[in-house]
Order: sequence, then structure tokens, then C-alpha cells
Amino acid sequence: MKMLPVVLFILLVLAVTLVFNSTFSDWVWMPDLPAWGNIVVTILVAALVCWFLVRILSNAVQNSRTAAWLGLGLLFLAAQVFACLLLVTRLDAYFPFAFSEIPLLAPYFVTSGSLVVAAFLLYRGTKPDRQKPLSEVAVQEPVAQADFAKVGLVTLGILLLAAAFVTWYWFIAWDTTDDALEYIWLAIPLIAVLLSGMVFSLLKPRQGLLTALYLLLVPAVLVMVTWMGVAVDFRAQTDAHAARVTRALDAYQARTGAYPQELVSLSPRDLFLLPVPFIIYGQDWCYEGGEDGYRLGYVDRSHWSDPNLFGHLYQASGSHAGASDLCADEIRRIQERDPGYYGLNGN
Repeated sequence: MKMLPVVLFILLVLAVTLVFNSTFSDWVWMPDLPAWGNIVVTILVAALVCWFLVRILSNAVQNSRTAAWLGLGLLFLAAQVFACLLLVTRLDAYFPFAFSEIPLLAPYFVTSGSLVVAAFLLYRGTKPDRQKPLSEVAVQEPVAQADFAKVGLVTLGILLLAAAFVTWYWFIAWDTTDDALEYIWLAIPLIAVLLSGMVFSLLKPRQGLLTALYLLLVPAVLVMVTWMGVAVDFRAQTDAHAARVTRALDAYQARTGAYPQELVSLSPRDLFLLPVPFIIYGQDWCYEGGEDGYRLGYVDRSHWSDPNLFGHLYQASGSHAGASDLCADEIRRIQERDPGYYGLNGN
């Protein structure tokens, strides 16, 4: 165990160096240095940054109050739930804010940060109580209160990990709709796990079992969840979401005698949250409805690299079955959001 901090630090520095060189392949610290010299400088900078982070986090874990960690855990849990909702529901329909404009990388970095926070919540929650001298016994916290705080820390840490894994699944599923990186995305989360393990190995009292479990189980679950996300058929997922919407439309019509003018009217009674089409990140459904019918569809493309968009009609009923192009407005909105890629000639 004495060599564990050294091994983890070496792995952490090498991982950060690899990610930096892969992301900023044209970066040059000093033009006069040969290629290997710039790599050495990158390793030294990565080592300095990693050591700085480790020292800051170690001090924070040991000296911060339990209430502060509970508050931080709740903040990250709320951010994690929001990130997950951002990936699977149409939040723009409920709030006067363009949530669909939030980059897809936002849930990615929230999840990576949650892995670090969850680790330290688990450490604080399982850390043995320090035996205080008799002179301090009078001001010790009641045992029941201390135990309650520990249970809260552990519970919050487990919930945060679970939320991170769910968000990670949907993030990888969205990755399959574009130029998929698949397992390459694991780089930053695994660095977060290594960083947590490095801090664990320096803290006293050391918790070898917790360190080993975190370093082994969390990466294993991340790999398994990534495998599950990569296997998602995004068009089948879109059809599954559309089927939920059509069932809610039928329930709304049976209850009111007409179909809603907007899909947001389905929530929360007939459909708690409106799911999204799973083709292009940030897109909305194509829909029109009235008293005697509706049409539901979504914008599609033949391949992720194809800038030509077209409307796909999922289901229609009543007098709306033969109306004009359903997805023209949504296609225009997507093109205007990224005119350099899609162009504005429309379909």
C-alpha cells in the first residue's frame, strides 16, 4: 500500500498528458524544442497540475465541515438530475429558456465532477470517528447526530453515483447519433476516478477497502454502461419515445374530446415529461393537432454526416393526415442553429 500513491500519481499524470496531447495535438510549449522535449514539458506541467489538485482536494476532504460536503453533494445531485433530463426530455417546452442550446458536453463534465464529489462523500461517510481527549468530551456532538450525518453522506454519495451512471448512459446513447467516439469518452471520467483514488491513498486514516472498491468498481461500471449506450439504436429509441407521445395523445383525446394544439398540454397529466426525438441533439417534435386529428413526426437524416434534413411522419389521424409538410419549420430552426453545417437551402 505504500507504493499505491506513487503508482496512482504516475497513472494520473500519464492519463492527463495523453488526453492533453490528443486534444491539443498542435500545441507547442517552446517552438525551439524537439517533439520529445515538448512532451517532457507537458508531463512536467501535468504533474504540477495534478499534485496541486491532489493537495487542494486532500485539504478540502479533511478540513471542510460535513454540512459543506452535504451541500456540495446536493448541488451536484441536482445538476446531475438536470443533466439527465436535458438528454431525455424537451425542457424548452416547460421553461422560457433555450435549454436545447446547452452543449452536449455539459452533462459530460457534470458527470465527471460528480464522480469526484461522490468519492469524497463516501470517504467522509465511512471515515472512523477520531477519538477526542477527555477534555473535549463535553463538546462532542451527540452520537446519534454524527451517525445520521454519516448515513446522509453515504446515501448521497451512492445516489450521486447512480445518477452519474444514468446520465452517462444517455450521453453515450446520444454519441451514437453523430460521429461517435464511444469508449474514448471514458478518458476524463477515468481521470476523475484516478484523482479520487490518489486523494484516498494520501488521507489518514487510510481506507484501503474503499480505495480498492472505488478504483475497481466505478471504472468497471462505466465501461459496462458505455457498452450499453453504444448498443442503443437511436431510431428505435426515437420510435419508442414517439409511441409514448401517441399514447398520451390518445389519452388526452379520450379525456377532453379533442387533441391538444401543443404537445406541452399533455404534461403532466397524460405524460409527465415530454421525451425528445433521438436523431439530432436539441431537436423538437414536428406536431400539429386539433379537434378531429393530429400529425406527429420528427426531423431525420440518412447519416450523421449528411447535412440534408427531411421530415419523417410517425403517425397521423383524422383530417390532418394529408396536410402539408409537417417538419418545414423544425428543419429551418435546426439549419439556422448551425448554418455552416446544414446550410439554409432547406428541404
